[in-house]
Amino acid sequence: MIMGTANQEQHPASAIKKPTDFSIDAIMRKDDAAAAAATAADSRHNIMFGAEGEGSMGGTEDLDIEVDVVETSEPEDLAASRYHRRSSVDAGNGKQNGSASGSKKKRCRETVSASSEDGDRTPPPHDSAQATSKNLATMLAKCTSPDLASTECYLESVSKELWSKFHELGTEMIITKTGRRMFPTLRVCFRKLDPNQKYSVLIDIVPVDNKRYRYAYHKSSWLVAGKADPPAPHRLYTHPDSPFTGDQLHKTFVSFEKVKLTNNEMDISGQIILNSMHRYQPRIHLVKWRGMVTDLDAEKYRSFVFPETVFTAVTAYQNQLITKLKIDSNPFAKGFRDSSRLGELER
Repeated sequence: MIMGTANQEQHPASAIKKPTDFSIDAIMRKDDAAAAAATAADSRHNIMFGAEGEGSMGGTEDLDIEVDVVETSEPEDLAASRYHRRSSVDAGNGKQNGSASGSKKKRCRETVSASSEDGDRTPPPHDSAQATSKNLATMLAKCTSPDLASTECYLESVSKELWSKFHELGTEMIITKTGRRMFPTLRVCFRKLDPNQKYSVLIDIVPVDNKRYRYAYHKSSWLVAGKADPPAPHRLYTHPDSPFTGDQLHKTFVSFEKVKLTNNEMDISGQIILNSMHRYQPRIHLVKWRGMVTDLDAEKYRSFVFPETVFTAVTAYQNQLITKLKIDSNPFAKGFRDSSRLGELER
């Protein structure tokens, strides 16, 4: 009895046995420790090298690419499509999708870097917009009379040279409540007309697109600011010397120096109404005369469009280079030139 009691004291029935390496508890603890170690390793790898599939650019980095105002609508669509493709790739769990996304972003960054080696400069507007302007001119030019199919219309040489200079910078036209004349002035010449036929020459100005713009001073470029405002009432301006005979048009040019631009929709003087910070394209219409033109579609006519005459309507000049060129080129800006010289003399 004494021996039995001693054994019970040395090995009590309630003593807890330690688990062995082959017990279920030990195996589960080993699996948990391995999973924690793998998670920690992945976290350290992501911190050092970035998440897999994002490449070296990171998942939230955006590329600030300047584009010309004319081609803005197309890059916007491309940027949106790139964003959706990137989102769909990031949503996937496979390494293959992640690697493809990283390679696309790497190529995009390399392209941007190569184009901005000289200081992240934006290409001149007339270079990037040339093809777009030609396509626009083709769409807006119309002919409803076979007799006018061979007729030619072109900008007068001095006028063309001046328009080209402004077009390189991005032409701006001032609009006011009382109306402001256009500068440069549209001056056109005609060829291959019937000398005895009478013609009316008209002008209208139509929107280039359905967007509103703003000028970024720190970038010296025009950017899309949103959708266009409701369109202003459309108006035709008939040259006051109409009608002309074909012979008269062969001998001289037609100048629209008296046409005025306004932002006053209540105007009753026949001025052309435009919205500020929108882009416009003037059109010249040659109509076979049979009376005053009130509905162009009811007439036999041909329209002519010159891509270099596209402009942005503004209430104050945005680009300082445009201001300087207008002062230097416009004979009616003599007062501005004299004032600047007077200021230099006073200093």
